[in-house]
Amino acid sequence: MSAGRRAVRVVLSRVVAVPQTWPPAQRRRGQAVLGLASGLAAVALPSAILVALLLPDPAMNVALIVAAVPAYLFLRRLVAEERVTAAAWLLISFFLVVPVVGSTVLGEARASVFFPVVGVVIAGAVLRPQGVAAAVALAFGVVLGLPAVVGQAPAYTGVEVVSYLAISLMLAGAAAIAGAVVADLGFAAADDARLEATLLADELRGANASLEERVQRRTDELSAALQRERRLSNALAELTVHDPLTGLYNRRHLDDELIRLFAYALRSGDPLSAAVIDLDDFKSVNDHYSHVTGDDVLRAAASVLAANTRTSDVLVRMGGEEFALLMPGTTTSDAVKVCERMRVDLACHDWEVLHPGLRVTASFGVATSTGLETGAALLRTADERMFDAKRQGKNRVVEVSAA
Repeated sequence: MSAGRRAVRVVLSRVVAVPQTWPPAQRRRGQAVLGLASGLAAVALPSAILVALLLPDPAMNVALIVAAVPAYLFLRRLVAEERVTAAAWLLISFFLVVPVVGSTVLGEARASVFFPVVGVVIAGAVLRPQGVAAAVALAFGVVLGLPAVVGQAPAYTGVEVVSYLAISLMLAGAAAIAGAVVADLGFAAADDARLEATLLADELRGANASLEERVQRRTDELSAALQRERRLSNALAELTVHDPLTGLYNRRHLDDELIRLFAYALRSGDPLSAAVIDLDDFKSVNDHYSHVTGDDVLRAAASVLAANTRTSDVLVRMGGEEFALLMPGTTTSDAVKVCERMRVDLACHDWEVLHPGLRVTASFGVATSTGLETGAALLRTADERMFDAKRQGKNRVVEVSAA
């Protein structure tokens, strides 16, 4: 489509714009009324200047033009309110009133016969057949009655009347065709605009969907990366607080938990007991049975000790063959009972599954937080009692309370 034709269609679509929800026939009539009225408005100013030079009373001409402006605005309002027929008759009435006023001013009946013809043309373009017939009849009435208005004798012959009728009807038919063409052009322009808007909307939806897909894919990738990082971070955190050989907590975790649990014991008044556990003669196990067997003994001992703990207890491997146990809310006597069960289970464990003739025991030192000021003091006291157990012959539990 050429640029000129496209421009014409765009202008027409805006000038004759009516609601797209109207039925096609009503849209065509509304567009025809708006198109004719807008065209007449476009030539109203130059016509006013020309007629003002010809009429003996320019004030009358100016009055007609001034009256036409609000009439045109009122006409558009009628169309907007879906009163198309009323708008058409308003426009037709304008061209039926003008010849009466013009003939009165000029004193000549024939000078204004052109205006009723315009009214008939508008009727042909907009109204239905019965409306066209009514407009033709009114136009005839105006034309035939003009001589009486100006006080002249009838000035039309029969041939003139028939010719006027024939011309009016032909012009009405031509106007109907022209109105349909103009409306179709307006429809085509509107359809082109809708099609272009639809294509653009489809293109935008496609681009939007592609963008959303890329964003979602990138979001999924970032989410997966964050999950991997979180798993690695958790795994690293676990490695920093766990002993890789036995799977128990390590000394770092013991230090953190000792501070926390001792502070809670001071606030609540509940006792916190600690035990330091050392496997007896573990060096001889490594020397006589190999370090591999020594590692197996450490893992088995950790399993035996863990079987006698609660979920609230903290069992750690402090290093080498030494373990520690924190027992919150546990008195000295109860802590001794727990350690005694552990000692017996270690001594009675079937160590020969690791190596024939292998026997393992452990010495326990127990202390309670009552009367102590720090967690470090509690652990140091339990460690001293463990060495007391070693000096007293090993494979025993030695307890002390600072009270």
